[in-house]
Amino acid sequence: MSGSDWIEHSREAGRLMSQGYATEAVAIYQKIARSQPRVPEVHNNLAVALKASGSVKEAVKSYRKAIKINPDYVIARKNLARALHQLNRVEEALEQFSLILKKKSYDAELLVELSSLLATTTFIKPSFIARSLFLFLFNQDCIDLQKLSSSALTLVNSSRRFVFFLDTAEKAYGNKTECCVLTPKTINDPLLINILSWTIVPSKQIECWITVARQQLLLLIDNADKIDIDEGLLWAIALQCHATEFVFSTTQWEEETTRRISENILNLSHKQIAIIAMYLPIGSLKVPHDFWQKIALLENTPPGLKLLIERDVLDPSTQEKLCVNIARLSHAEDPVSQRVMQQYELNPYPRWLSIDREKTTQSLRERLKNQFPVKYTDSLNLEKPEIMIAGCGTGRHAISTANRYAGSNVLAIDLSLQSLSYALMQAEKLGQSNIKFAQGDILNLDRLDRRFDLIESSGVLHHMNDPLVGWTTLRNLLKRGGLMRIGLYSSKGRREWNGLREVIPPNLDKERVTNFIRERRSRVLMKSIKGVDNVITNIADYYSLSGCRDLLFHENEIQFSLPQIAKIITDLNLRFLGFANLMESTEKTFKNKFNSSTDYYDLEKWDIFEQEYPNTFISMYQFWCQAKD
Repeated sequence: MSGSDWIEHSREAGRLMSQGYATEAVAIYQKIARSQPRVPEVHNNLAVALKASGSVKEAVKSYRKAIKINPDYVIARKNLARALHQLNRVEEALEQFSLILKKKSYDAELLVELSSLLATTTFIKPSFIARSLFLFLFNQDCIDLQKLSSSALTLVNSSRRFVFFLDTAEKAYGNKTECCVLTPKTINDPLLINILSWTIVPSKQIECWITVARQQLLLLIDNADKIDIDEGLLWAIALQCHATEFVFSTTQWEEETTRRISENILNLSHKQIAIIAMYLPIGSLKVPHDFWQKIALLENTPPGLKLLIERDVLDPSTQEKLCVNIARLSHAEDPVSQRVMQQYELNPYPRWLSIDREKTTQSLRERLKNQFPVKYTDSLNLEKPEIMIAGCGTGRHAISTANRYAGSNVLAIDLSLQSLSYALMQAEKLGQSNIKFAQGDILNLDRLDRRFDLIESSGVLHHMNDPLVGWTTLRNLLKRGGLMRIGLYSSKGRREWNGLREVIPPNLDKERVTNFIRERRSRVLMKSIKGVDNVITNIADYYSLSGCRDLLFHENEIQFSLPQIAKIITDLNLRFLGFANLMESTEKTFKNKFNSSTDYYDLEKWDIFEQEYPNTFISMYQFWCQAKD
């Protein structure tokens, strides 16, 4: 086969692949590979076709041939890693990522992909490669570190010594059993310190361990005993307590002792302050003006303390200044809107610390091209779209959207000024300049003299008195043929914890709200420890004060079924385009059950599927739709 012939054959195989005929493409690529055995791209293309046809093991062989010819062929290495992961050969897959990182031939997209692979892996034995990759990712600024928390913890737990302390603490939790859960060499683990410092750890064992450990540490201060524990670990525990908004239960003795010791804060050592910071925000302690700011500038100040000062002293000060300049589009007049606003003013949600960010972004048109059957977009500007985030909270969703779509201009609104000031601070920290924040109630946005190419509202409409009214208001703000991405709670997905939901009594101050949530959480945790299984203790929101309030104690929550959503979509003259963020395994299972290509866009079929797999939308329904007009 001559040079021009094999190139033409390769194009033909590519056309077959694009039409879904992977097996036929394999036959052509195999012929090309026999005639052009020294061309790495040929072996990579053959491997892609083999993988698409279901022959993943054979694909691995072809990827390896491509890499053998050209060890610097990064695309083939990435593809090999994906194939190995699909075969559950995780260690080999991670080795390929490690080699790519060593060659410094990576971008933010590769790091996000690596983090997603690690996040879905449970480690039952130590792995040097996995540990080094985790530590590398914890030093990056373009990764959502929260998703790494549970997986990274399984790697830490592969050290049986630490598991012993976790088990001991769990048995001691809630009673006066004397035990030891901290020693000078408990676990001097940089990975554990990163997990505690940069994520909210969704683990009842970690909660038990911290709860018991800080009691023992507080007793050391009270008895004037030596604190022979690594200072980095102490600050990491303090950072974890701060991230959870001090949601872990406390005894009356702890509260009284902490208050008494904190009155002498200026005479405490760094280690002693770290222990007090496990119970109280350091910003609430009585110290001279600029005390913490001056400590942060000292060279010998521990990194953990500097980070805590940033989060607990400097950031709130920044938010207070930013809050003054946030535009007000409308006021909350509806009684339910007012109660919801008050909730988020007291407990802004979510308190996020990191986010996935892309360095090279694509236009909305490019993003949608291969994802959804979008039609009739002539009246839309998909290259420089006007986007609204309706109910942006603390900005995680809005900043992610602004980063994702090149050329976009984003307006993000929310009821809560406290949430908006957090969002604005984070946007400025990340340099996300194509987004503007404003306070407003969705119900009153019909007064807004703007129309949008895309409106996203996730986790918001179901907190209204009448979600349809809010959805209708947003629908009327779309351009002709405009797009919507909506997120709503599933009644099936949330069925397992409906019995735990309560409304917090009215007119409670912040301290009483905190104590109410702590007490209810502690009951659930005690039952879980005693063997009463509850899915709630596996959900990250359960492990922070604002998250738990949003999860179990919201002022107003309405849940939906897919038939209800289908009717609303029809009534609003919208067309369902498909779900967002579905797991690959979910898509595969659905397509095996329903063979027709149109079934994927049929909510009746998805309702049947959800009845069989009720945890499919345990977080919420996230879906796209488009205006028909």
